Amino acid sequence: MLRVTLEMVPFGQELHKYPIGILEIANVGGDGDLGNYIAHLTKDVYSLKDRSIYTAAIIRYPRKQGAWILVKKVLSKFSYVLKKGE
Repeated sequence: MLRVTLEMVPFGQELHKYPIGILEIANVGGDGDLGNYIAHLTKDVYSLKDRSIYTAAIIRYPRKQGAWILVKKVLSKFSYVLKKGE
């Protein structure tokens, strides 16, 4: 599984950092060349009221493209969620 954590670091002070989003991408199948993945995006991690979890699938992803391209592809699936003000 891949996990990408987005943190807020107020005024660059590491002591006061806190997560504001978590993206988890799990390998759920495929073969040596093509992978299938399920991704979960959690926004507002510490909010009990506004915490949101979204799910997307990436099917037949060429594994040789690597993890960062996979993360980019997953984030593009969540573009409707990531628009400002939503």
